[in-house]
Amino acid sequence: MKRVLVSLLISTLVLLGASALASNTGQPILNNPSFEMEILEEDIQMYKAERTDEKASDGNYSIKIGMAKPSDPQQIPMWLYNYGKGMIGTTIRNVKPNTTYQVQMDLWNETGVKMSTGVLDIQGQDTKSPWQLLSDIKGHHSISTEWTTRVHTITTGPRTSEIYAFAYTEWTGDKAGAGLFYIDNIRIEEVSTDNITASFVDYDPSTINDFPQTIPAIQKFERTNAGNFNLDRQKQVFSTDKFSYAKTKYLADAMVSKGIIADYTIMTINDINQGKGIVVFKKPINFKLPNKVAKMPCAVDAYQIDIYEDKVVIYANDIEGIQNGTMTILQAFSQRSALPAGSVHDYTDQIIRGLQVDSGRRYYSISWLKEQIEQMAYYKQNRLQLRLKDNEGIRFDSKIAPQMVDKKGGYWTEEEIKELVEFAREFNIEVVPEVDFPGHSEQEAIFFPVEWRLSESSRGLDFSREDVRQYMFAIYKEAIELFDAKTIHIGGDEYFQTRNLGSTDNLAAWAQTVTGDSSATAYDALILFFNEAASKIRETYPNIDILVWNDNIMALDGAAKLDPTIIIDFWAGGFYGSITPEDAVDAGYSIMSSSSGLYHDLWPQNNAGKLDRPLPKVLFEAWDRYSYSYGSYGPEDDRPLTTGAQKNKSLGQMFPIWDDAHGYVSEYILSRTLMPRYAVFAYKTWGADYALTASYSQFERLLFALGTPRSGMREHVTVNYTEADALKIMENIQKALVDLTDTTNAQRLYGKLDEIQKDISQYADENGFYTGITSEVINLYENLPYVSDA
Repeated sequence: MKRVLVSLLISTLVLLGASALASNTGQPILNNPSFEMEILEEDIQMYKAERTDEKASDGNYSIKIGMAKPSDPQQIPMWLYNYGKGMIGTTIRNVKPNTTYQVQMDLWNETGVKMSTGVLDIQGQDTKSPWQLLSDIKGHHSISTEWTTRVHTITTGPRTSEIYAFAYTEWTGDKAGAGLFYIDNIRIEEVSTDNITASFVDYDPSTINDFPQTIPAIQKFERTNAGNFNLDRQKQVFSTDKFSYAKTKYLADAMVSKGIIADYTIMTINDINQGKGIVVFKKPINFKLPNKVAKMPCAVDAYQIDIYEDKVVIYANDIEGIQNGTMTILQAFSQRSALPAGSVHDYTDQIIRGLQVDSGRRYYSISWLKEQIEQMAYYKQNRLQLRLKDNEGIRFDSKIAPQMVDKKGGYWTEEEIKELVEFAREFNIEVVPEVDFPGHSEQEAIFFPVEWRLSESSRGLDFSREDVRQYMFAIYKEAIELFDAKTIHIGGDEYFQTRNLGSTDNLAAWAQTVTGDSSATAYDALILFFNEAASKIRETYPNIDILVWNDNIMALDGAAKLDPTIIIDFWAGGFYGSITPEDAVDAGYSIMSSSSGLYHDLWPQNNAGKLDRPLPKVLFEAWDRYSYSYGSYGPEDDRPLTTGAQKNKSLGQMFPIWDDAHGYVSEYILSRTLMPRYAVFAYKTWGADYALTASYSQFERLLFALGTPRSGMREHVTVNYTEADALKIMENIQKALVDLTDTTNAQRLYGKLDEIQKDISQYADENGFYTGITSEVINLYENLPYVSDA
């Protein structure tokens, strides 16, 4: 089939000549380096830190991080695990790629707390693997008697335009990691420049005659004829029934926000055949789902899109399908203003597809969480799990344990939680509270009466005691009520790894009494705790789903048998000698994964597999939706379930963010590191296996081309294209244009690309990159209007 191009406005091609900007020859931009002005979050990010005039090495102000040890013994537990910690991060913009810089800052360590300073480039080692970080970190653990200068050296990566200077308290688990220090007078100096030529992104022009690529990929597209649907970019008509109205309105507003269309009108219709323009309607799909999917709860996610020359019809029988269909069409029109006539058939075989956030160790703003929810919906994800407590305290305004609420680091009020849950429901995303007991409760063990501990020196709660269990059950129920939860994660991980746990004889004796089995162990006691928690919760909430972690479940056939309705969440099968996923499914349990192989650990250490884990390219190439961890820390080491019976018991996957460093990585940086990783995760968990043939470099270009569902989100989350990237993509497009040069528009575009490549340096942006011109060229190629001639 030959494509015959029709008119392309000459003025559009002329715009390419107006894209040129002078290359960056300026200095790095470091705003407010001595903190003499009020703090702006886009420049300086702080956690449990404040601007102060108590000390200063330059000017009158510095940043005070953490807190000195309080004199009141009642405040010691919260200081030890929470208030004595903190961080500051400063964004340094306008840095050059392939350039060595020296970054300095002044430190006063008031209490000798174990802390570190450093500098970070989250793409510093892109030549090894995309989004592999580079950092220079130095520790400090002594009391200061004068200001000292900390010196860090870093060589930026080939795609880098900003880096981050930081200081934070190290995690130690004891009093060495709690205290107070000050930072002042951050400065940067260029040392030397190297020249690295490398290409990181790729583009395949051969898909132009197909439905646009999306994240996640669709299951199937069938072309029906040679025609196309063309957007009315000035004022697009939408048609919808009442059931789908909110989804249609969001789609229309998003298309305006992204500049896809200028305006729109929405018609309310009662008959799908009355629809005009872009039609969104509640109606059963016309294609047959696979038998397995048809019987699963995720059948509600299926949808169909029929594309005609005069309209696009999106339909599903459930609101989840309507949501997914509108996001697919939003992504499609984010790339092209014309779509080929045909039909999209799409569905998933994964019930759970979501993001897990460690909000127990550090605070996340409601606005940041809302932004994640919108992006999750854009990627057809459906679950957000929030860890509500850890050793550091409780993240919500608990009335049962107000002493444990993190009032310095931040907590969510009842009104904020209600707002967040309602917002998530607008996007068909379930918010799951996780309340981790009996482990990860060291602060409670120290704060509450000594009788609550296994022994006087232990930091483990003695859950053989009725009053201790009732306390835990009350917190579970409080969280369920606040979040109006359909699912609760009751934790259960790493109890037996608690610091100074001591003897567990009390637990074994309790288990032996309850079961009547003299061989019962403390591990049986933990299973009894899970069972009793589930029973108590279901007295009030009979239909709720209950999840537990796997790592302290040593057997499923011991003296105590785990409630068969509890879902086992695997972060590391076999870890600490625990059960494996195969053990669980063979015993009849439903399982899900929050794999250690996918941990996005918010630590900046270089070459330690922390903040840059999982590397997006490795995740893309080595992992699939049935992969489970067996104690590894890389997606390439996870192992997939092998049999159909095992896969049928696997409910889905969560992408885990963990923050053992308690706030080092700001929301600003995390938005950047999370985006490529979570996009890969969403792409792989949906399950359109046929489409997983693209290279990672092609996928990365796609994810940044699709961006966010509307403007105003993650505006600093970008990727930079090098000169090599631009030249490679232009060469690919010219090869695709060779067969079309008998048409005027193709000739013009081909010729214009020749002109650009002869003097490409004039098209570099202010940082010396070619993102703008490269994206513009792809957009022009994708939107060369055509009709098909058989």
